Amino acid sequence: MPANHRAFADRPDRYAEALDIDSGGDGERWRLAVAGEVDAVTGTQLREAVVDVLRRHCPRRLEMDLRRVAFLDSAGIRTLLLCHSEAERVTCQLRITDASPMVYRTLEITGLLVHLCVAPCASA
Repeated sequence: MPANHRAFADRPDRYAEALDIDSGGDGERWRLAVAGEVDAVTGTQLREAVVDVLRRHCPRRLEMDLRRVAFLDSAGIRTLLLCHSEAERVTCQLRITDASPMVYRTLEITGLLVHLCVAPCASA
């Protein structure tokens, strides 16, 4: 049965609603939907959300939906790389799905599409 909950909804900062975590179909696949800006301020929250899913649910695959990410800077790229490393460490495949055109282009320019297992963007 799918479970939906807000990550860090009890935090008072303005980014508290930026992360949603939804369960996957069979428990081995989890989905993390991210909205807003991924930068030096929100990067820690995103990484904590990924680590929390990896520790509590031990998925084999974690899909990170970035379709509602409007901004990704170098700190956000670093966060994605750290999340990827955390997943690899526990033998979980982290895959970026539905990247917004801006995120897709940023990862394409930096040469990280293949490294971060980014699914093709329909708008790119």
